[in-house]
Amino acid sequence: VKGGDYRGREADVVRLGTESVRVIDHMYSIGAPFAREYGGQLATRSFGGVQVSRTYYTRGETGQQLEVACSQALQAQIDAGNVTMHT
Repeated sequence: VKGGDYRGREADVVRLGTESVRVIDHMYSIGAPFAREYGGQLATRSFGGVQVSRTYYTRGETGQQLEVACSQALQAQIDAGNVTMHT
């Protein structure tokens, strides 16, 4: 909450922190190319001027990579007939 200059609702910030591991695992399972250390663990880096490296990132533009992974997973579900796309 403090790092966001108190602009985030505390309950939402806490939920994001608790669910973040599941979200990262899910994004990895659908193909988001997260950067890895030489030992195979997910790589972290500092973000937003903080001194601690705690942000996971992909091998390119993170937002774009996550969007591509979600779009590809959705298309696979459409192709399998599990999802109907309404246009």
